Amino acid sequence: MIEELMYSRTIPGAQNPLDFVGTVEFNEDEKMFHGKVSSLNEVVTFEGLNIQELRQEFIKAVDKYIESKLK
Repeated sequence: MIEELMYSRTIPGAQNPLDFVGTVEFNEDEKMFHGKVSSLNEVVTFEGLNIQELRQEFIKAVDKYIESKLK
């Protein structure tokens, strides 16, 4: 089963917030969620043991990606 997460972030210098989409799969063997930010051309991944942790890691992954591009 694949689910999606969404996150909007305002970037300095941009007029409108950018929307980021993450696709998520659950690995039954590992009992862990694995995700990828699908709205980017680069590979940015995240994972979590539960939905709350997964959502936090998704936001951290997007924020880290944005920060790396603003340097």
